[in-house]
Amino acid sequence: MADYNFETEKREAIEAGERALGSLRKAKQNLDNVFADWMVQDRINKARGQIEELIGRVENILYQLRSL
Repeated sequence: MADYNFETEKREAIEAGERALGSLRKAKQNLDNVFADWMVQDRINKARGQIEELIGRVENILYQLRSL
């Protein structure tokens, strides 16, 4: 175990982590660009509206239940 160098191992692990993080950030950027597409954005907006409508329905149900 005399050849083991903790600082070297730590530095290499940090560098690998930084490379992985860079790759993940690039992948996120690429996905963001894809989602900027008009058709996808339209679907996201429709889904967001549907979710907001469902939230309102659930809030109304909870209000009614609390009023019982």
